[in-house]
Amino acid sequence: EMDEDENYIKEVALYEENKKELFYDKLKFYYIEIPKFRKSDKELSTHLDKWLYILKHLVEFTDIPEFVKEDEVLEEVFDVAEFLKLSKEEQFAYQKDLKARLDFENTIDYAKETAREEGREEGLKEGREKGLKEGERKKAIEIAQNLLNIGVDTNTISKSTGLSIEEIEKLKQ
Repeated sequence: EMDEDENYIKEVALYEENKKELFYDKLKFYYIEIPKFRKSDKELSTHLDKWLYILKHLVEFTDIPEFVKEDEVLEEVFDVAEFLKLSKEEQFAYQKDLKARLDFENTIDYAKETAREEGREEGLKEGREKGLKEGERKKAIEIAQNLLNIGVDTNTISKSTGLSIEEIEKLKQ
């Protein structure tokens, strides 16, 4: 078991002073004494270990440690730390550049979405038109068949339905 002196995480609860009993068993606080955290970078096994190591050694790092590169959240800590090292003017320039880049990306995303939407609408329109044409053609064939059945000549049927003479001849078969 860890020596009391080496215990860097303290679990603290509230006690009612008059009764000397626990105030509420669901309410606990954790107090972390970072100076007492003494693990080396080779001994880090949990996510908490990595966080504590970073917090303790952040000002000492010249490069991002390898274990950080495997974790997006921990890498973000370094990005924020790098930003905070900049002068106010450099921070302003960085934010201005970042805003311009994000605006550009949003413009591109909006243009792509608009183009997709227009493409969908055009596709629907073409689909409707194609469906209508197919429906009209089926109706013309049906009418031509009925006219053939009552003995109307091929030329008259062609003029009435818009079907070619060849198409009408095929219907006779």
